[in-house]
Amino acid sequence: MATKISAEQLFNALQNDFGFVNADGEISFRLKTFQITVEQNNVVGNILEEWLAKWMRAKDFDFIHNPKQSSPDFWLDPQNLESDWLEVKSFTGSPNFDIGSFRGYINEIVDKPYKLNAKYLLIKP
Repeated sequence: MATKISAEQLFNALQNDFGFVNADGEISFRLKTFQITVEQNNVVGNILEEWLAKWMRAKDFDFIHNPKQSSPDFWLDPQNLESDWLEVKSFTGSPNFDIGSFRGYINEIVDKPYKLNAKYLLIKP
């Protein structure tokens, strides 16, 4: 049976067990014989999210990964889809936000106020 985990416990496992904070990583792409290191942030964010889902499965944590572009990225309580939301955000420089997305968020919380309780894992590659 999978282990229920909170966002705080997940962060602690990433930080303490895995050594995620200040860890180095690299994403590469190869087509035939030519290989590059990927630097585009939008690609990195998607790959980090996929990596996190596979890491959590390997740790036997109970969660649902949402592969769509809608919120949340993860439900940490599969029995209650209105709580324990985890959003993963990746950024370079500073964690700015898109005004249009923010306005959409504000409009959406009128119907879904539980979105205010979402936890965020911010990753700066």
